[in-house]
Amino acid sequence: MAYYKIIDGQRYDRSLLEKAEAHTKGRGEWQLSLDEIQDVFAAAGDGSAYTETEWRTLRYIAAHYPLTAPARKWLDEQFEAGNPTAEFGKIIDEVLRKQFGFASLQWQIDDAELQDQLSKPGNKTGVQAAVTGALNAFLSGGINVLSLRAVVQRRTGSGGGLSDDFYLKTTRKYMEDGGILFLIPEAESDRDQLEYDLPPSLNFENFWHFGLFVPALSPALFMASVSRKTPGFQYSIGYISRRVELDDLVRLVIVSLAQFPGLKRKIDAAEVTRQLDIAPDQNFGEALFGALFVGIFNGESSFSFRDFIGQEIWPDPDRDIRDYMRDYIETGTLHLLSPEGNADFPVPDNFAPDFQYDWAFGLEMPKKTDARFVITSSRNYGFEASWNDGFLPEMLDLEAQTNTVLEEFKLPGLQVTVPPDEFEAQRLQFGAEYRTFSSLLRQALNTILHDYLRPYSVFNIVAQVHRDDVNPDHFDDPFEYRAAIKHLIFNYLKTGSLEFLPIELPDNNPVEGESIQEFWQFFCLLPGLGDFGFWVIIPRFPDDGQLPYCYGVN
Repeated sequence: MAYYKIIDGQRYDRSLLEKAEAHTKGRGEWQLSLDEIQDVFAAAGDGSAYTETEWRTLRYIAAHYPLTAPARKWLDEQFEAGNPTAEFGKIIDEVLRKQFGFASLQWQIDDAELQDQLSKPGNKTGVQAAVTGALNAFLSGGINVLSLRAVVQRRTGSGGGLSDDFYLKTTRKYMEDGGILFLIPEAESDRDQLEYDLPPSLNFENFWHFGLFVPALSPALFMASVSRKTPGFQYSIGYISRRVELDDLVRLVIVSLAQFPGLKRKIDAAEVTRQLDIAPDQNFGEALFGALFVGIFNGESSFSFRDFIGQEIWPDPDRDIRDYMRDYIETGTLHLLSPEGNADFPVPDNFAPDFQYDWAFGLEMPKKTDARFVITSSRNYGFEASWNDGFLPEMLDLEAQTNTVLEEFKLPGLQVTVPPDEFEAQRLQFGAEYRTFSSLLRQALNTILHDYLRPYSVFNIVAQVHRDDVNPDHFDDPFEYRAAIKHLIFNYLKTGSLEFLPIELPDNNPVEGESIQEFWQFFCLLPGLGDFGFWVIIPRFPDDGQLPYCYGVN
């Protein structure tokens, strides 16, 4: 913090040191006189409540600055009387060192500020309970993906499959490695002195607010809020500092927070400035964080990056899908997209995001794939509204799109029937989030491969037919069992057929009566399974919570 000076690793009050230094300057001024040391002393805590840092600084001045005899005698008397607010330091140390076992986590808590906040009307939470609540909030989790626990989990655990105990220990290690806990001051003028960008309005009437700086996670700042009136209620959130140069900010978010050291970036500073004018109170660091931490891993769109990678790894149940995603990302380049167009990352018209509501980034990985992905991060609605969608640089005709998908799935023998212009007719007449037939076809094949919830889905029929040779009891991990069933489904698909059902439904319309106005529909025949026919039902607007599914009859 700017108002501290670090000497030999210890923190001192910069203003007191500067005042003492000023009193030793000038002709004949080489010692601190009685009135001068009293002036320095009075500047500490306004002469009443003293912080541990101020008390330590006064002792430093006594040891390192020449004082006249009267000044020395008077200062020694003040030291003998003791620090009237030193008890706060003992309480905080007790919580950090003994209660939580933090050996090296530092703290910078101003006793005068602590006393002021402790005296607020209606406060029922003492110093010990406030610090305890803050540490529990940092360690146990938070209310958004920028909480300390969430960031640590994303950095260290890929898909989040490790134990809570592992994440707790890992979070503690980050906090111990140079972490600094501090009490956020109530006065905005005092908060302006901090090196972090905090919200302009914080509720100090009902909450204590503590900040936590973790060097390895810079430029993020984590904040815990502890209720003054409801014991045990606390939460943790995080912020990205605006007080960092753009190049450093981009590097820190991509490399330090997201841990993509190989990812190249093309982010124009002038374009960032232009887009910061679109909506108030935006933070580009948080936009970038939202894209890399949420948008890039969000799998809800019709041709998401996650779904695309899923086709690459289905035979490999021992490896987390996020590991594969990282392998791809590390070879790529991230572009900041502009509403004015992007010569080096052209986006098809029907893929263009709404820049009024979203920041948009382009991800290309030419060493791995021809597919490109648009990643968004919401300007106004939080990180969870972030998403991604993919496309091929050249929007191919229907036959080429179909062949491309069949090549991706390694299913050259699957016969796909699509009436000419039917996809575009349905998309224009009924609306849908699927922009290309290739995206819809991928979803249909994924549904056939993955739907194990419906009793008569392809997955469960194949599982029933092969129950003697592929039994779930023979697998330690259910993912391995599902991978084995999907391998069998692929073999059936190689000689099967898939028909895209038109608006004028033929005789093989779904037996459960799904409406063509609300659902995309396919009909699948797998001769190897006998006379079974399967309907693949895909909601036109998948964000309404209804998942695609398939079912069959004999």
